[in-house]
Amino acid sequence: SQSRYAGVTTQEQASALNEKLANLEKTTSDQFVVAVYPSLNGQPLESFTVDAAKSWGVGQKDKNNGLVLFVFPNDRKMRFEVGYGLESKLPDLLTSQILRNDIAPFFKRKDFAGGINAGINAVISHLVKEPVATSQDQTSTESPSAILIIVGLVSLIVVLIVVWIVSY
Repeated sequence: SQSRYAGVTTQEQASALNEKLANLEKTTSDQFVVAVYPSLNGQPLESFTVDAAKSWGVGQKDKNNGLVLFVFPNDRKMRFEVGYGLESKLPDLLTSQILRNDIAPFFKRKDFAGGINAGINAVISHLVKEPVATSQDQTSTESPSAILIIVGLVSLIVVLIVVWIVSY
Protein backbone atom coordinates (compact mmCIF):
# COMPACT_ATOMS: atom_id res chain seq x y z
CA SER A 1 0.00 0.00 0.00
CA GLN A 2 1.50 3.27 -1.18
CA SER A 3 1.25 6.39 0.91
CA ARG A 4 -0.05 9.68 -0.47
CA TYR A 5 1.72 12.93 0.31
CA ALA A 6 -0.46 15.53 -1.52
CA GLY A 7 2.51 17.49 -2.79
CA VAL A 8 4.12 18.17 0.62
CA THR A 9 7.16 16.05 -0.32
CA THR A 10 9.39 15.83 -3.36
CA GLN A 11 9.24 12.64 -5.43
CA GLU A 12 12.59 11.57 -3.95
CA GLN A 13 11.36 12.16 -0.37
CA ALA A 14 8.15 10.25 -1.10
CA SER A 15 10.14 7.32 -2.51
CA ALA A 16 12.43 7.24 0.53
CA LEU A 17 9.46 7.36 2.93
CA ASN A 18 7.60 4.62 1.02
CA GLU A 19 10.74 2.46 1.04
CA LYS A 20 11.00 2.87 4.83
CA LEU A 21 7.33 1.85 5.22
CA ALA A 22 7.80 -1.16 2.90
CA ASN A 23 10.85 -2.29 4.90
CA LEU A 24 8.82 -2.06 8.12
CA GLU A 25 6.18 -4.32 6.61
CA LYS A 26 8.82 -6.83 5.45
CA THR A 27 10.42 -6.85 8.90
CA THR A 28 7.31 -6.93 11.12
CA SER A 29 4.32 -7.56 8.78
CA ASP A 30 2.83 -4.32 10.23
CA GLN A 31 1.40 -1.99 7.58
CA PHE A 32 1.94 1.75 8.06
CA VAL A 33 0.40 4.21 5.61
CA VAL A 34 0.72 7.99 5.52
CA ALA A 35 -2.20 9.93 4.02
CA VAL A 36 -1.85 13.67 3.44
CA TYR A 37 -4.91 15.64 2.38
CA PRO A 38 -4.75 19.41 1.92
CA SER A 39 -7.86 19.85 4.10
CA LEU A 40 -10.72 18.07 5.84
CA ASN A 41 -13.15 20.34 3.95
CA GLY A 42 -15.13 20.91 7.14
CA GLN A 43 -15.50 17.22 8.04
CA PRO A 44 -14.85 16.17 11.66
CA LEU A 45 -11.30 14.87 12.06
CA GLU A 46 -12.02 11.72 14.06
CA SER A 47 -14.96 10.44 12.01
CA PHE A 48 -13.09 11.10 8.75
CA THR A 49 -9.92 9.26 9.85
CA VAL A 50 -11.75 6.33 11.47
CA ASP A 51 -13.97 5.82 8.41
CA ALA A 52 -11.06 6.11 5.96
CA ALA A 53 -8.80 3.75 7.91
CA LYS A 54 -11.60 1.15 8.16
CA SER A 55 -12.52 1.38 4.50
CA TRP A 56 -8.89 1.01 3.36
CA GLY A 57 -8.34 -2.12 5.46
CA VAL A 58 -4.70 -1.30 6.28
CA GLY A 59 -2.98 -4.19 8.05
CA GLN A 60 -3.44 -7.91 7.85
CA LYS A 61 -7.00 -9.02 8.56
CA ASP A 62 -5.99 -11.75 11.03
CA LYS A 63 -3.56 -9.47 12.92
CA ASN A 64 -5.33 -6.08 12.59
CA ASN A 65 -1.82 -4.60 12.50
CA GLY A 66 -2.40 -1.49 10.42
CA LEU A 67 -1.51 2.10 11.20
CA VAL A 68 -2.35 5.29 9.32
CA LEU A 69 -0.89 8.74 9.91
CA PHE A 70 -3.34 11.35 8.57
CA VAL A 71 -2.07 14.87 7.91
CA PHE A 72 -4.20 17.89 6.92
CA PRO A 73 -1.70 20.77 6.46
CA ASN A 74 -4.22 23.53 5.64
CA ASP A 75 -6.23 22.68 8.77
CA ARG A 76 -3.09 22.20 10.89
CA LYS A 77 -4.41 18.80 12.02
CA MET A 78 -2.94 15.32 12.19
CA ARG A 79 -3.99 12.02 13.71
CA PHE A 80 -2.93 8.40 13.97
CA GLU A 81 -5.41 5.56 13.51
CA VAL A 82 -3.99 2.39 15.05
CA GLY A 83 -5.34 -1.12 14.46
CA TYR A 84 -6.26 -3.15 17.55
CA GLY A 85 -3.33 -5.49 16.90
CA LEU A 86 -0.85 -2.62 17.39
CA GLU A 87 -2.48 -0.80 20.30
CA SER A 88 -0.27 -2.53 22.89
CA LYS A 89 2.86 -1.28 21.10
CA LEU A 90 1.41 2.11 20.10
CA PRO A 91 -1.09 3.22 22.76
CA ASP A 92 -2.85 6.59 22.42
CA LEU A 93 -0.45 8.26 24.87
CA LEU A 94 2.55 7.27 22.76
CA THR A 95 1.01 8.29 19.42
CA SER A 96 0.03 11.64 20.96
CA GLN A 97 3.63 12.14 22.11
CA ILE A 98 4.92 11.28 18.63
CA LEU A 99 2.53 13.81 17.07
CA ARG A 100 3.49 16.52 19.58
CA ASN A 101 7.22 15.89 20.07
CA ASP A 102 8.45 14.32 16.83
CA ILE A 103 6.18 15.63 14.06
CA ALA A 104 4.79 19.01 15.16
CA PRO A 105 8.16 20.83 15.50
CA PHE A 106 8.86 20.15 11.81
CA PHE A 107 5.32 21.05 10.73
CA LYS A 108 5.56 24.39 12.56
CA ARG A 109 8.50 25.20 10.25
CA LYS A 110 6.43 24.01 7.25
CA ASP A 111 8.83 21.05 6.84
CA PHE A 112 6.16 18.43 6.22
CA ALA A 113 8.56 15.87 4.75
CA GLY A 114 10.82 16.22 7.81
CA GLY A 115 7.86 15.83 10.19
CA ILE A 116 6.48 12.79 8.38
CA ASN A 117 9.96 11.25 8.35
CA ALA A 118 10.43 11.93 12.08
CA GLY A 119 7.01 10.39 12.81
CA ILE A 120 7.78 7.31 10.72
CA ASN A 121 11.14 6.89 12.48
CA ALA A 122 9.54 7.22 15.93
CA VAL A 123 6.82 4.67 15.12
CA ILE A 124 9.32 2.24 13.58
CA SER A 125 11.56 2.46 16.65
CA HIS A 126 8.63 1.41 18.84
CA LEU A 127 7.36 -1.33 16.53
CA VAL A 128 10.75 -2.90 15.88
CA LYS A 129 12.22 -2.71 19.41
CA GLU A 130 9.30 -4.42 21.16
CA PRO A 131 10.37 -8.02 21.82
CA VAL A 132 7.81 -10.79 21.75
CA ALA A 133 7.07 -11.62 25.38
CA THR A 134 7.96 -15.10 26.51
CA SER A 135 7.00 -16.64 29.83
CA GLN A 136 10.45 -15.79 31.28
CA ASP A 137 10.09 -12.11 30.25
CA GLN A 138 6.94 -11.63 32.30
CA THR A 139 8.74 -11.22 35.63
CA SER A 140 9.25 -7.46 35.20
CA THR A 141 6.16 -5.31 35.68
CA GLU A 142 7.83 -2.02 34.61
CA SER A 143 7.98 -1.34 30.90
CA PRO A 144 11.08 0.44 29.55
CA SER A 145 8.90 3.23 28.13
CA ALA A 146 7.27 3.88 31.52
CA ILE A 147 10.69 4.14 33.12
CA LEU A 148 11.88 6.51 30.38
CA ILE A 149 8.78 8.68 30.82
CA ILE A 150 9.34 8.86 34.59
CA VAL A 151 13.05 9.68 34.16
CA GLY A 152 12.12 12.34 31.57
CA LEU A 153 9.53 13.93 33.85
CA VAL A 154 11.91 13.96 36.81
CA SER A 155 14.61 15.54 34.61
CA LEU A 156 12.16 18.17 33.39
CA ILE A 157 11.12 19.02 36.95
CA VAL A 158 14.77 19.33 38.02
CA VAL A 159 15.51 21.63 35.05
CA LEU A 160 12.46 23.77 35.84
CA ILE A 161 13.49 24.07 39.51
CA VAL A 162 17.06 25.02 38.51
CA VAL A 163 15.77 27.63 36.03
CA TRP A 164 13.41 29.01 38.68
CA ILE A 165 16.19 29.20 41.29
CA VAL A 166 18.63 30.82 38.83
CA SER A 167 16.04 33.43 37.83
CA TYR A 168 15.88 34.68 41.45
